[in-house]
Amino acid sequence: MQYEAQADAYNMPRMINWYGLVGSLIAIAVVVISLFNPWWQLTVGMDLMKVNASPVNTNFGLFGTPFAIPLISTLNVISFIMMCLSGSAMLIYSVSPTKSYSKDLLGFAYKKPLFTIILFAAGLLAISLGLQLEFGMNIPLFGSGILDLPTAFTGNALISAQVTGTFLWPFWLAIVVAVLFIAARIQHKKIEELIELEKRRQQELEEQRRREQQRKQKYPFPPRAPLRQPPSRSPYRY
Repeated sequence: MQYEAQADAYNMPRMINWYGLVGSLIAIAVVVISLFNPWWQLTVGMDLMKVNASPVNTNFGLFGTPFAIPLISTLNVISFIMMCLSGSAMLIYSVSPTKSYSKDLLGFAYKKPLFTIILFAAGLLAISLGLQLEFGMNIPLFGSGILDLPTAFTGNALISAQVTGTFLWPFWLAIVVAVLFIAARIQHKKIEELIELEKRRQQELEEQRRREQQRKQKYPFPPRAPLRQPPSRSPYRY
């Protein structure tokens, strides 16, 4: 449909996509929160090892000493930029969904939270399966278990520790954002229908004005009323 490119030419009523507006504000909040609060946390023993992971900030701790992996830090920076762009694009779209550029902003933004959640969970699952297949280490993504450390790391000593993995509340808040963004895309279809109806109404009004203008040009003066004829007198008199 081509009406998006012509939407600004019509006097469209002000519309707001409330799903997108609320979702974008929560999305920006999630980005900020995720810098300080992980989506997923893994704890091994008391202070043996700790992992705090989120798409924008991932850090590790070994015997209470924090450290980072440069490759993961780079991916965090890329994810931070994309999440900020997605939230900003959805915010701009939501307050002006009838603009000609709005659908492009929506198309760019609405899938990003869902893809971020899927890639984050898939990355955790891949690491967990890889450690289990390669070293026999059972890393629970959710819940607790007993982790047997590989003897290659412990000098042939058998060491076991309790391990706990859990998804924290920023992860569930991100799922809410993904649902709101998808709802905003569904709501946009209704906005499209309203825009199309308004466009047709405006076109009908323009057509009526055009016909009225043509009639005035063809007949610049209003038609004169016909003269009333006096009643004829009968030749017969009584």
